[in-house]
Amino acid sequence: MQENDSKVKYGEVYYVLPAKAIGSEQHAGRPAVVVSNNANNRFAPTVEVVYLTRQEKGDQPTHVEVESQGSIHFSTLICEQINTVSKLRLTDRLGVLPKETVKALKKACAISINITAADLTDDGKSIPQEEYEALLQRYACLDKEFHHLGGILETLKVQNEQLSDDNIRITAERNVFKQLYIDALKNNKFEGGNSNDQV
Repeated sequence: MQENDSKVKYGEVYYVLPAKAIGSEQHAGRPAVVVSNNANNRFAPTVEVVYLTRQEKGDQPTHVEVESQGSIHFSTLICEQINTVSKLRLTDRLGVLPKETVKALKKACAISINITAADLTDDGKSIPQEEYEALLQRYACLDKEFHHLGGILETLKVQNEQLSDDNIRITAERNVFKQLYIDALKNNKFEGGNSNDQV
C-alpha cells in the first residue's frame, strides 16, 4: 500500500507485513485493526493499529473478542498494545469490524491508555454544543484546504512531467541538428578538398 493512501478507515482490518519485535512486543505478519482517527488515516504515512491474535488470552478489560466473519477468524484484540505502523506494511484488507465490536474496541483502548469520560470534558462537564459545532466547522475547513493543496500538488506533478517530456524532446532535436551540422561541415570540407586536387 502507498504511504499517501487515503482509503484506510477506522475499524478496518488489514494484514500487516512482518517487522522485528523485542521481548513481549506483538510482531507483525498478522491481522490488525486500524484505531487511528480518519484524518490521520487520510493524510499521514502511518496508522495506529491493534493486533488480533488467535492464541488463548485471559479475560482482561483491554481484550476484545472478535467473531469470525469472512476473512476474519475468531480472535482477540490486544488493546494494551497499540502500535504505529507504516501504511507500506498494510496489504490485504480483510474486512471491517461490526459496530458493537468497534464500540468495545474504543472502550478497551481508552482503558489501556487511562482515558475516562471526565478526561474528555472540562471539569467533568459536557462540551458546549456551540463549541462542538465550531470545532466541526474548523475541521471541515482544514479538510477543504487539504483537498485544495492536494489538487495543486497533482497539477504541479503533471506540469513537471510535461516539462520533463519537453526537455527530452528538445534535447533529442538539438542532438539531431548538431549531428546534421557536423555532417554538413564534413561534406563541405571533403568537397573543397576534391576541388583543390583537380586544380
